[in-house]
Amino acid sequence: MADPEDMITLIQMILIQGFRTDPDEPGVEKLSVWTPNDWENATQVARAFSIGRMESLAVSHLMERVSPEMLLELKEASRCRGMRQWLTHDVIAKEMFNRGWSSGTGGFAAWSIESSNDAENILVAKFIERLKKDWDRLPSGMKKPWLFKDALQVHASCGGFIAIMAALEKSVPKGDFDAASATLSDQFNSGYLDPDITAFLEVSTPPIKLNIVASVEQRKQADMHEKERELQEKVTAATVEQLRHKFNQDIETLKSRVQGKGQQHTKAFMEKNCKLVFVGDGKNAFPEIAKFLAAWGHMQLPISQQQTANTALLKHRTRLQHFLLESKLDPTNEITLIFDKSGLQSDGPGANSKDKRKATHPCHLVTADCHPSNSWMSSAVPEAGTIGPCPLIRCSDMLCYDPDCRPGPAARIEQKGVPAHSQILQSYLRGIEFGEKDVVVWVDVLANRYCEFGRAVLKRLLDGNSGRPRVIYFGCLRDEQADVQNALEEMVYTHWDQSDSAPPRSRPVEQAADPELVLLSWSSGQPCFPEAILTKYAEGTKGHKDIHAMNQELIALFPNARVQGAPTPRTGGRARATGRPDYSIDGGLKPVDHTRTLHKTMTPKNSFTVERKLYVAGVKGKPSLVLDVHYGLWIGNESEEEVTFAAGEIAGFNLGSFEEKVVAGLGERELSGLPFRFVNDLSLVSHDKKIMPLADYMHQICTVHGVADFELACHDVVQKQYPPESDGAEPVPVPYRYTLSPARNGKCQVYKPSAVTGDAVRL
Repeated sequence: MADPEDMITLIQMILIQGFRTDPDEPGVEKLSVWTPNDWENATQVARAFSIGRMESLAVSHLMERVSPEMLLELKEASRCRGMRQWLTHDVIAKEMFNRGWSSGTGGFAAWSIESSNDAENILVAKFIERLKKDWDRLPSGMKKPWLFKDALQVHASCGGFIAIMAALEKSVPKGDFDAASATLSDQFNSGYLDPDITAFLEVSTPPIKLNIVASVEQRKQADMHEKERELQEKVTAATVEQLRHKFNQDIETLKSRVQGKGQQHTKAFMEKNCKLVFVGDGKNAFPEIAKFLAAWGHMQLPISQQQTANTALLKHRTRLQHFLLESKLDPTNEITLIFDKSGLQSDGPGANSKDKRKATHPCHLVTADCHPSNSWMSSAVPEAGTIGPCPLIRCSDMLCYDPDCRPGPAARIEQKGVPAHSQILQSYLRGIEFGEKDVVVWVDVLANRYCEFGRAVLKRLLDGNSGRPRVIYFGCLRDEQADVQNALEEMVYTHWDQSDSAPPRSRPVEQAADPELVLLSWSSGQPCFPEAILTKYAEGTKGHKDIHAMNQELIALFPNARVQGAPTPRTGGRARATGRPDYSIDGGLKPVDHTRTLHKTMTPKNSFTVERKLYVAGVKGKPSLVLDVHYGLWIGNESEEEVTFAAGEIAGFNLGSFEEKVVAGLGERELSGLPFRFVNDLSLVSHDKKIMPLADYMHQICTVHGVADFELACHDVVQKQYPPESDGAEPVPVPYRYTLSPARNGKCQVYKPSAVTGDAVRL
């Protein structure tokens, strides 16, 4: 029991501030002659102090039922806040602070034990702490004394919180609990967790199940995610370190790799005569290099095309000329390129008239102000003011021309052909006296897509009959021009391969064996990062930055590795070292020769009287199609000229949907669609508008894209093997040949076409 003086002082506070307002009431004197048992009788207390029933119960509980320690807590809380403003007498009278009292009633009945005031006063202390914090947190105008119904919710929440924390302490390591308990306690004391705890007490029963306590589960999830993040960072760092070690090993392997004579010749020739640098997207290349313009420059101005408005053309030319003046370059020497279009007649009568490209192209011969005397001004070009006529190539002779995807207006203007660029180069050299040791460096600041000036310079060097001076090429390429370097190297290699210095054409492949790389891939004679490693980590993470930093190092050492997994031209030697699918197995069964000429029975158009279900008129270069009522397909030529159609797609799947179905053992009748199924690897497929056997396509993605392991949807793919040469010998895989079978799960993608009309069909 607490000091009687403390009890009397607290009772005086209750009587004076809460229940009695007359400080001269002689009741306190009467207490001095009472025994402790007299306090248990609320009726005697009420009679002695002339107070009501609830007030006397409050006094009785404070004196006999509340622990001395909690009595001191209440005394201090009442002294600081004022009894009348902080706490009503019914909260004390209804035993809320009494030892053994429980708020586990009504909806909280299942938790009566956990909601009981314990002998150690843990729950009562937490309850008093919450009452004080909640009251103190309110603005002055909103403060009001605690009522029993409000305090009951707080008491139940305190009991639930203590029980949850006890269960949490048992379920997690001590270090984790200590780290989380402070945060959870702050959240509880602020009242944030009350709704979750109340809902938990109302819908659950003991024992504690932490996974249904929303706030605790959220905290556990947050802690778990934080741990996972820290662990992932450590794993990433260790993985990147391992990848770096393997990368360094591969770089040393590549540096020490022995090349064949042809590759050695190509490399030495390119280093001496053709320098190529990559300048990103090329937007800032001209301003930087123009500062170092030594003598003069040839600039072809923008010209109009179908998509270019005259105002836009004028704006671009003006901006370009303004930049030249700002860079102290003189653009006043105007030159006109003249093109010879007579070679276009080989396309047939009227071909020249159909070509819409202009016969002239305006240019500037740009000189630097820092060179007042310029020997280049004595060449034939500034004196004549023209270059040409330069032979203009046909569109069908343009590099990488695709008849199904013809070059647009901009591409037709940009690509004029290597012969035209050779004549431009020769025109500038004509009329100048060069010494025996003079060298001209041709800097291509904005090389066109296929680097035709570079090809012209290399052709001049390789031909060997161009006389003086020696011209070397320095090209600035954009990132998308990585294939240009391979093409230029192929020119050099092919020239060497056909020269007398090369071994006989029947020589064995001299290309060094593909290097044994640990991390990097080897594709088309060049190293590259596997796509799976480049995309291993999300963009913006440290792992992503570290991996791509290694990739940039690889590109700096081997510029050919710039395009990962993209098909690139090979040099002549490398092509001889590439294997092919072995079609000598299976009794010599080979794919259908889709290049053979088929002579089908032809029906004249005026005699074609079949009943049509569907008709599609052919467009330029495409046949007309007729589907008769018996679903026979007729292919026709409705033009006035004879045409030859190569193997290719007739129509694509434009309308309809794919559905995955279990079709194993059901037969074709239930499908009501087209199953995605291959009979074998000799089946023909279309890729990039080219027809090839499936085995050839698998060979292509393996040798060109560096993909060694792959899957085919709805199929199980197993590499074929040669029979063992002897008993006990290991079978040897057949190069690029595979056995295809339906997927073991029996599922298949089935295309279910929608009904279409003639107007909806497109070739």
